[in-house]
Amino acid sequence: MADDKKVERVEEVNELKHELKYTKKEYEKSSQELNSSRQEIIELKEKIAKLSQFPHKQRKENYQSYYLDGEEVGGSRNTLERMELMKIPENMENITVLDLGCNLGSICCESWKRGARLIMGLDYEKDYIECARDLARHNGYSINYMVKDLTKIEEISIYINSFFTSTKRPINTIFALSLYKHVKGALFDVLDRLSWHNCIIESNNAPDGLETPHVKEIIQHIEKRNWKWEHIGTDSTRSPREILQVSKK
Repeated sequence: MADDKKVERVEEVNELKHELKYTKKEYEKSSQELNSSRQEIIELKEKIAKLSQFPHKQRKENYQSYYLDGEEVGGSRNTLERMELMKIPENMENITVLDLGCNLGSICCESWKRGARLIMGLDYEKDYIECARDLARHNGYSINYMVKDLTKIEEISIYINSFFTSTKRPINTIFALSLYKHVKGALFDVLDRLSWHNCIIESNNAPDGLETPHVKEIIQHIEKRNWKWEHIGTDSTRSPREILQVSKK
């Protein structure tokens, strides 16, 4: 009996050693994966800081704040504050979103976090789109980002329509933020060719509020089309910008 117990004890010890061996391997593998993930995050933050500035590569601070791996990373334009100023609901489940001039794609990412699922972000600068894709991929968001020149009206309209009409749904929300002075009337020529419900237009620097010349131009474009619009606020971060909510009557 004593010998049998010794054998059982030896077998138990061997099994324990075997378990500890594999537990150690799993721990080492997990640690390596964690360190690799941390390094990827560091490298992505550095890439964003270098490439996603606006004007392109001309500032030290991030232009847009963004969400990465459970953390809100700061920027001169706070994405959560902007969403609040634009009166975007916390629940965007099943909302379709188009961001014209998306930069890093922070608005698209925040829309995904709130439940939106058919999302497109466009920008002319390939570095912005590269960073936007990397950020979405790391966070696990399925967002369609493409490099597009918004002044090429027919090309851009066909591309956008081919993406959204495949679902037989109009675009619920379009963001056109700090965009007008870069593309002028082309913005409205594109909007004319799309099916949409709601468009948020944020002006560029507007020191005289709604009386700023380019803001008056925006309003003229809207009223010329008999679209309904409302001034919903002013974003004063970095410089004053007027926010208009526009809908087709």
